[in-house]
Amino acid sequence: MRFQDILGHGKEIGLLKRAVRDKRAAHAYLFAGPDGVGKSLVAEAFAAALNCEDFEEDACGRCPSCRAMEAAAHPNLLRVGPEKGVLRIDSVRELQRALNYKVESGFRVAVVDGADLMVRAASSVFLKTLEEPPSGSIIVLLSSRPDNLLPTILSRCQRINFGPLGEDVVAGVIEERCGLGEEEARTVARLSGGSLSRALKAVDKGILEKRDDLLKRLRAAGRGDAAGLLDLAEALSKDEDLDEMLEILKVWYRDLVVRVAGCPELVIDRDTEGITECLGGCSIDRSIDLFGLVEETRRNVLPPRNANKRLALEALLAGLSGGRPSRVSP
Repeated sequence: MRFQDILGHGKEIGLLKRAVRDKRAAHAYLFAGPDGVGKSLVAEAFAAALNCEDFEEDACGRCPSCRAMEAAAHPNLLRVGPEKGVLRIDSVRELQRALNYKVESGFRVAVVDGADLMVRAASSVFLKTLEEPPSGSIIVLLSSRPDNLLPTILSRCQRINFGPLGEDVVAGVIEERCGLGEEEARTVARLSGGSLSRALKAVDKGILEKRDDLLKRLRAAGRGDAAGLLDLAEALSKDEDLDEMLEILKVWYRDLVVRVAGCPELVIDRDTEGITECLGGCSIDRSIDLFGLVEETRRNVLPPRNANKRLALEALLAGLSGGRPSRVSP
């Protein structure tokens, strides 16, 4: 992977290029930004550039080091990530052991995917590595929710913020790879929040169809239909794409806010105009509260909290159906 192969993020890549060129790379970086916008690819390109034998604004792609990087066989690139939604202490300790081996040439780059998913014990152990980084090593943390990291970890990393990819960029890739029409591709791009991986997953798993089904179920349940809401909660609790469905709900409440605020040009999901009643929103304050309730439920049902999905969703739908939003305990 080379910098030139990456879509977008010109400013962020420019910072990293200068660090390599000036031989002033920090010992630890935090790449913060939404999932699926290319943080991992940038980390790989950074590792390739740091180890390239003929670097000139980018990895050359020809030297033995670059070829080893391309084949995912370079000993100087280490990766660790979460398992079942949690980054465990054993994985962190294994990474520490690998970092302690002597670097023969270049820099050993350790990429930590989902750094915010470290369990507390793993964070404490990892902090020691950041405080006393092994010679010749650079650590890159990837996180979509950096606020969940310990302040002591944040303070020891140079932070680079990655924004969402543009709608034109994502829609163009979707049209080319998936054969969708322009308008449908743009709808997927807007719903993905600038995340190319989410957009591709949405097409592959038929998220647009699931979105339409969710809206139909919400309309059918209606206010006060307890049985309908319970059935919907049970169905959602068994959906493997629950996280995506909750993100779509958040988009709808966000759209309600911008519509009420008189900014229709900022609406993301333009296919769902007129859904205020079935979503329980009206005022800006009410819609913001419900947006927060959906996000709180999403956080509770995912690792590491792992709340009971059905009960959490029952509480969520009760809050959305017209009652006061109730907080869901993990």
